Amino acid sequence: MRPFRRIPTAFVTLLFGWLASCLWPVAAVARVPDWLAAAARQPTAADWSKARGAVLLDQTQDVVEDSGQVTTVHRYAVRILSQSGTDLAFSSVSYIDKTDKVRAATAWLVRAGKTVSAADDRNWVDACVVSTGVVYDEYRLKSLNCSDLAMIGDVFGYETRVVGRPLFAQFFQPFGGELPAVAVEYQIVVPAGWTVEASTENGDALAATVSADRRTWNWVRRNRAYRPDEPWPAPEATGPVIFGNYFPPQDSRRDAGLTFRSWGEVAAWNLQLADPQCDSDERLRALASRLTADCPDAPARVAALCRYVQNLQYIANNRNLGAGFGYRPRKSTEVVDKGFGDCKDKANALCALLREVGVKSHLVSVLSDESSTVMPAWPSPMQFNHVIVGIEVAGAGKFPAVLSTRQWGSLLIFDPTDASTPLGGMPWYLQGTNGLVIAPGSDGLVALPLLTPERDSLVERRVVLALSPTGGVSGKSMLTAYGQAGAAMRRQLRNATQEDLKRNAAEALAETLTEVQLKNVGSRNEPESDLCGLEYEFTSPRFAQPMPGAMALVHLDVLSRGHIPTFSEKSRETPVFLLPFELRDEVVLEVPPGFGVEECPEDIVVESPFGRCACSYSVQGGKITFRRSFSLQRQTVPLKSYPALRKFLSDALTASAAAALLHKS
Repeated sequence: MRPFRRIPTAFVTLLFGWLASCLWPVAAVARVPDWLAAAARQPTAADWSKARGAVLLDQTQDVVEDSGQVTTVHRYAVRILSQSGTDLAFSSVSYIDKTDKVRAATAWLVRAGKTVSAADDRNWVDACVVSTGVVYDEYRLKSLNCSDLAMIGDVFGYETRVVGRPLFAQFFQPFGGELPAVAVEYQIVVPAGWTVEASTENGDALAATVSADRRTWNWVRRNRAYRPDEPWPAPEATGPVIFGNYFPPQDSRRDAGLTFRSWGEVAAWNLQLADPQCDSDERLRALASRLTADCPDAPARVAALCRYVQNLQYIANNRNLGAGFGYRPRKSTEVVDKGFGDCKDKANALCALLREVGVKSHLVSVLSDESSTVMPAWPSPMQFNHVIVGIEVAGAGKFPAVLSTRQWGSLLIFDPTDASTPLGGMPWYLQGTNGLVIAPGSDGLVALPLLTPERDSLVERRVVLALSPTGGVSGKSMLTAYGQAGAAMRRQLRNATQEDLKRNAAEALAETLTEVQLKNVGSRNEPESDLCGLEYEFTSPRFAQPMPGAMALVHLDVLSRGHIPTFSEKSRETPVFLLPFELRDEVVLEVPPGFGVEECPEDIVVESPFGRCACSYSVQGGKITFRRSFSLQRQTVPLKSYPALRKFLSDALTASAAAALLHKS
């Protein structure tokens, strides 16, 4: 599925910066337009000192004509404040080929009020938005990179003009961003007699300024503060958005794009596109029969078909986007015959295969973007960019990712595109988000399951150590991960070489051991049991730390502490979003003859609203056993609670790093 949102500037910069090298001559001179000259005269504010750049103007205008055609003009100006900010001298405009026309694209680099360089659309690079896994894509981007010419203090600006007939008579405009901004503005102009409906979410409400004839609607956010790029940012901190619809007069023959009054209408529109594509033929039926021939029951048949579709190659072929085909999957028979498809294609093919073995299922539209959420107040297909499947099951059974619904009973949620998350699990960025079931009777959003850390992000580690009389150590480590923790490891291991496995193992031991020698490094990947693991053996010549009086210290927290997050900054400006996590460690140290256990740390439990850490030690039969459990709860931590979060994590690390004291007989 193709998203119809404007592409975030940061994403575009990352994706196309290497493509759009600015090759036009420095000697080029062109008159700076009045809007850019006015923006460049804005003084540098004191509170911009931490930012690498500041937006002087970010202005978008949509002009709607009686025919439904829309002209979008975008003006953007940014002042470069540091050397790392030179990559902000980047311009882009997205469009749909064969539907939209880029009528103008011009950029200027201004230094000390004078034009250093200027470039029109002949200098811009035109390419697909996403090239990986795409055969053909009408969703394109023109871009220009001037970072190699930019200097600190320069002002870079550009203006683009796109004319097209959008599929939807709806608009969506974010007002947030990392950089400070003097003014962020959105304006829509409609023909006389047309109606505009708009709302604001995710932040302070932005009031519209409406002209007397109610044709021009304007929203402005001034003096946007700098939002630093901090780790674990909460989605709510990204800033407000405005969204809405526009309509021609009732009983008018003038036309516009599609609008929706309810989520039921959105589901019905998607269903009319997708339902005819869920077809079947003899080859598809034969495939379903062959894949499930040895399955003893219905859950096994579902799992077999899900594994098959999950392993189909992801390849998109995006054509006729302007007619809505970005939301229409290819026929199931075609996907099965050719062996590839994008998210909606694979989901649709799975529904067809499941139907052949007597299992009902439905497409589910979702937003695969951890930085934003689906807004219930705005029924629109534009809010979704991904398609998964809801499978009707008799009950929850052994699968945690089950959603209870009024219309379809229990739905097992499954993402055929995520090859690392087996049936029963869910990608973490979809958990708890709003989705739309594409089925008859669908009349509203559904909240996708939110899985507990014990079911979805569990990591278990067991290490058996043997201390040598000289203070060295040999050991065997077994790490097992489940749920999304297992999915993350599965992604790392998919193309990992033996050297990669050794490097990962060495990094896990690097904080506590030196001169480590590794052997028998191997991995386990069992998607059917939702298990992924790493095993290895190791030796180190120095483990016990000598102390006066024939004593020695041993730290049993031998594995990397990277699983416990840390926040080095004493303060921050955005709330923290914690992901759920559960860690269980067991380390057993065999003490050799000639050594005895003098003292072990006391058991300790660190409790907090954010999670829990418990460490315990026991001694039996010449062995010391260290056990640790650590968990985080999924939540957004407000700024006032940030010091308490840092203290909890610091206390958890301190408790884990305690040492046992040995003595020599």
